[in-house]
Amino acid sequence: MISEQPTYVVTNFTRKHRIRQDFFSGPRGREESLDNVKRQFDTERHVFVGTNDADADLAEGVDWEFLALEAAADAAGWTLAADAPAESGTDGDTETRNDWP
Repeated sequence: MISEQPTYVVTNFTRKHRIRQDFFSGPRGREESLDNVKRQFDTERHVFVGTNDADADLAEGVDWEFLALEAAADAAGWTLAADAPAESGTDGDTETRNDWP
């Protein structure tokens, strides 16, 4: 996840929404964040998962592969929030997780 928001805002958002952070972008622009990640992680592919044409343009501009969220979810077997069954009787903020510090 990349964002121009301060790190603590992104961390709070990812924890609240149960998103695992693989790296911290910090308060940088999105393009700078992607460039920074690309320098830090040597891999055959850098894939930016996004939702719109602006995301696709950003990916192309920094030489990343773009993959639409729905296509990424399908390939990875993810359940998107819009497709998930409604949770009954649970509060996502208080649910115990074993993969969070």
